[in-house]
Amino acid sequence: MPNSSIPLKCETCGKDYKLLALHPVSISLRCEACGKKYKMLALNPTWISNKLKTLGAVCLMGMTFLTCFDVVGRFLGHPIFGSVEIVGFLATLTVAMSLPYTHQMKGHIGVEILVRTFSEKTQAVIEVCTGILSLVLFGIITWRMAVYAHTIQASGEVSMNLEFPEYTIIYIVAFCFLIFFLLILQDIIQNIAKIKGDK
Repeated sequence: MPNSSIPLKCETCGKDYKLLALHPVSISLRCEACGKKYKMLALNPTWISNKLKTLGAVCLMGMTFLTCFDVVGRFLGHPIFGSVEIVGFLATLTVAMSLPYTHQMKGHIGVEILVRTFSEKTQAVIEVCTGILSLVLFGIITWRMAVYAHTIQASGEVSMNLEFPEYTIIYIVAFCFLIFFLLILQDIIQNIAKIKGDK
């Protein structure tokens, strides 16, 4: 089950629940025997991470097409106004939205030449330690990013050419880091459960 707080047995007949669907903020279950349904609120960072990946890919495509159109436009004497700012915003969103999914797929660079020679339990302990350090780091980054966005919003600062409210982009980046933070926390919990299971 996705979360240890989710009931494993139906309160009516005592049979196992079956997972029906995972949503951004809820989990749906159904009893295999009596058909009773159970729904609970629970933030699902994995689901959100997959959606952010798709949005990040869209931003990357938009950045590519915009750059191509702008180059052609400049050649014809009609450049796209604000293209540099838009490409900068899209590049920022592409990187931020890809972070959670990259972590989910274990795509970040890691030095494992020595670590992979250890037992699975030792590897899990090391992953918990590095995970806690990462959790603290990205918790602080998420917090400060949100504070910075609020500061920019309060000041009324906008981009130079398009006069776009930059705090919007910063809030989105802060949200992406929050999902990244939750995925790291999820991995820590899973590794702790793995260590306990090996005892």
